[in-house]
Amino acid sequence: MRAGTLVALVGIPAYALFMVLAAPATFIGNRAAAASGARAHFSDAQGTLWSGSMRGRYDGTGGTFTCDRIAWRLLPAKLIQARIAFDVEADCPDAQGRVQIARAWSEWEASGGSARVAGRALPAFFPMVAAWRPEGSISVTADGLRWNDREMQGPLTLEWRDAAVALSDVKPLGTYRLTAQGVGDTAKLALSTVAGAMRMTGQGELKLPGGVTFSGEARGEGANAAALEPLLNLMGPRRPDGARSIEVRIR
Repeated sequence: MRAGTLVALVGIPAYALFMVLAAPATFIGNRAAAASGARAHFSDAQGTLWSGSMRGRYDGTGGTFTCDRIAWRLLPAKLIQARIAFDVEADCPDAQGRVQIARAWSEWEASGGSARVAGRALPAFFPMVAAWRPEGSISVTADGLRWNDREMQGPLTLEWRDAAVALSDVKPLGTYRLTAQGVGDTAKLALSTVAGAMRMTGQGELKLPGGVTFSGEARGEGANAAALEPLLNLMGPRRPDGARSIEVRIR
């Protein structure tokens, strides 16, 4: 192979990659804003695609979520594995988190991901819960999670700690854990109660690209059982054993 040909084969792709990574941080903000349907807005962008930071705001129909600092840093060693990977950190009034996120040819991967989100921030992303005015904090962990538009592989865990809602005087209701285990085009869901007066359990499936089925139950226990009745009545019909059936079908 001629030296000129070798230089072209190695140098041109390397130069192109360098030019992409040297793109200003505003490039990321513009792409993310467009992908969000103009609900996300970014400002004070500094740095490049290689390393940078910005401020963010998401205007949801149920409220606004702001982030004081979103920062990222390229992990060059991952390029050897044919992955473009970044360490990403977020510091927001109602959330903090960090994750190593990588893009391969056909999928995304999250490693060492952990975040904590205040319950009061949820209506910005899920307007249906606005009337419930959730309280407490939600922790999210993901390590070795891979996904694309059609499949998901690996674990995702959400834990709602000191959960409370405006529709009940019992505060907190408890702490609850939801796990999702990706197995191809289906993620297996499992809900359990870590502690608390309101006990909830259940299992279900999340089908990609969309659709959820879930069956479970909720019941009150201990000294606050009677006070939980109004909330339980909203969650599902009473069974002979006193528990309420929870059924979710989203197609």
